Amino acid sequence: MKVNDELPPKTIRKVCSFMIFSRFCFREVGLRFDVAREIQTLNDRIDGIVSEKKKFHLKLSEGGPNLPERKITASVIDATEIKGRETDRSTIVKMLMGESSDQEQAPRTISLVGMGGIGKTTLAQLVYNDHEVETYFGKRIWVCVSDPFDEIRIAKAILEALVGSAQNLIELQALLERIQESIRGKRFLLVLDDVWNEDSTKWEQLKNSLKRGCLPGSRFLVTTRKREVASIMGSSSTDILELGLLSPDECWSLFTQVISFLVPLNAMACRAAQQHGE
Repeated sequence: MKVNDELPPKTIRKVCSFMIFSRFCFREVGLRFDVAREIQTLNDRIDGIVSEKKKFHLKLSEGGPNLPERKITASVIDATEIKGRETDRSTIVKMLMGESSDQEQAPRTISLVGMGGIGKTTLAQLVYNDHEVETYFGKRIWVCVSDPFDEIRIAKAILEALVGSAQNLIELQALLERIQESIRGKRFLLVLDDVWNEDSTKWEQLKNSLKRGCLPGSRFLVTTRKREVASIMGSSSTDILELGLLSPDECWSLFTQVISFLVPLNAMACRAAQQHGE
């Protein structure tokens, strides 16, 4: 006799349901066991790391291991070694020394925007050291900002560029007052390189101190990776220059310059190797 002939359908359904439930429970138990084993393995690894940390007195870096150190920049550059960006350079110089600049009371903020490595800092250095720019502005100031936007450090750097020393001032209020005195009656160009600040209030106090008493035509030149930062720093849409890639002709010129530098070095290395072999 078959099972379905001996047992009523209701009983068969219960038996089947129990079997399915049992298999499900066994599978769940197996999965939980696997998860528990993985957790235990991770805990063992963490305990090992903690033990090694204590053994070798290791300390965590505040910046974290994946944050690259940002290079401190200065205005110094050898313009003869730079290829390309002539059009952009000319455009920025005109924006800094436009015909209407003498009638503008408040300093304009001009921003160079582009991805990292595109040449923003190099272009700013070229403009900063341009002979016409040097002649036009009575004071030129270069500050590498980076992140975070430290108002006191930036104010000290500005004051040192203006008078040669921050005079041991440590409070922002005293620094800003001294900057106002030093900038009065002068037309200045302030370059703020590598700006990441997205808080307009951090810049406003410095900006207000610099614009009081300065001559018309003074300018702020900002380099940043973000267009939003350029706007926060006070640049209008017409005062933002977004840098693109170099043109094919500029790339070729740069390539030939590198080759002309490497070929003599390679020849010298070959001669040295031959002499060493002899």
